[in-house]
Amino acid sequence: MKKLTAILIFASALFTAMPAFAQENELRRVEIIFKDETALNAYVLFFDTSGIKVKSDNDVVIFYPWTTIKNDSELKRTLGLLSPDILLSEKEITQNLQFVEQAGISISLKDGRIYNGREMYELSDMDNIVIKSKGKLIKLSRHDIVKREDVLVPLKEIDSEDEIYTLIVKDRIIATADDHYETARMCNRLGLDRKAEFHDWMYELIRRGELPSSAPYKKLLALYNKTLDEQLKDVLYMTGKDILNFNYKDSIDRLEIFTRAHSAQMPLDEIENLLKELKILNQMNMEAQIVNYWYLTGESLVRSKAFDRNAGFNTARKYIELEITNEILNSISQKFSTGKETAKSIWIKRETTVFLTASYGEGTWAKEAPQIKDAEKWWQNSSNAVRFQFLKAYYAETAMQAINVFHKDCPACGNTGKLFGPNGNEFVVCGTCGGLGTNRVVSYR
Repeated sequence: MKKLTAILIFASALFTAMPAFAQENELRRVEIIFKDETALNAYVLFFDTSGIKVKSDNDVVIFYPWTTIKNDSELKRTLGLLSPDILLSEKEITQNLQFVEQAGISISLKDGRIYNGREMYELSDMDNIVIKSKGKLIKLSRHDIVKREDVLVPLKEIDSEDEIYTLIVKDRIIATADDHYETARMCNRLGLDRKAEFHDWMYELIRRGELPSSAPYKKLLALYNKTLDEQLKDVLYMTGKDILNFNYKDSIDRLEIFTRAHSAQMPLDEIENLLKELKILNQMNMEAQIVNYWYLTGESLVRSKAFDRNAGFNTARKYIELEITNEILNSISQKFSTGKETAKSIWIKRETTVFLTASYGEGTWAKEAPQIKDAEKWWQNSSNAVRFQFLKAYYAETAMQAINVFHKDCPACGNTGKLFGPNGNEFVVCGTCGGLGTNRVVSYR
């Protein structure tokens, strides 16, 4: 009877101790470095905001306040006690990007599923473990776990995008262009691409709002910050993106369509003021595009005629004198859906501070002294590059607004008009300038 009682007592003690043994096998081993520079490797039994209770290798259990521990931040992160908002508030960690990954766990289940996240110790118990993964709490049975590893987990794998973003911005004052730029870069590093795009948008709008032509940017930002209507915010956001990409027509169409559909609830006066500014910008942008298109189209047509080996010298010049301007106007009218007279008026009023130059090059003599030799024969024998150089200068002087005509020394003869002959004993006429000694250059706009 005594023997049976002893067996039952031993079995009861063993049964009572089993959870402790099982728990010890799952205890996390850490290194504690104290402020006096001594160190201790021990198993974690318990921890809270006041300190940590551990069991050493010789089974001594003791509680240490965090105030006595030198590497307390590292331990808190390892144990999941240091929350991301505290972590993100540490400026040096934010700058060094250490917050992108956090100490977490990887759990493999019997059915092959793998979960990465942060263990929520306050929600776990002896039978189940609760982890946070991608913003969701997941409860897993300890009996289904075949492998558990301590790993570094990207913060995005633990918290949802909105949670991470809230942690980033909740204690930050984001007002200036630089504030938005820094926030956008932080969002980029955390993989919050949509949020980064928004702050880049705000950065550009505020930055451009500091420029002389700032009215539309300021009005859009003021309306965006003022309105509580989420639909209007979305429309203004897309409008801002259009403006930053110079798609003023699309931004105007979007605002007008939205306003017509929601006129009863919208601040119509402010939207109308914004639309007026956008229409002014759209007109200025269209005029700038027409002027730029005129320059590009003119040069393209000149090149095509110069490269046309069937076009003679006089034919090419007549084209420049009589036809090219009308061809440019036809092309502009078709591309921009505007009248020729309107396009011509825009061209005449274009910015006057931009001046270009074009040189006749080897063809200077054909402009200034065509009697020197046969221009048609020279034209047919010249390369496309030489023909284009001449015809472009002729176009600048004839069909554009020539501001000034001046001469530069011929690069071949240096303004002498002559070169040494083949035998080196006599001079011959310079073949580049035809003996004139200079190249004719046109300054135009």
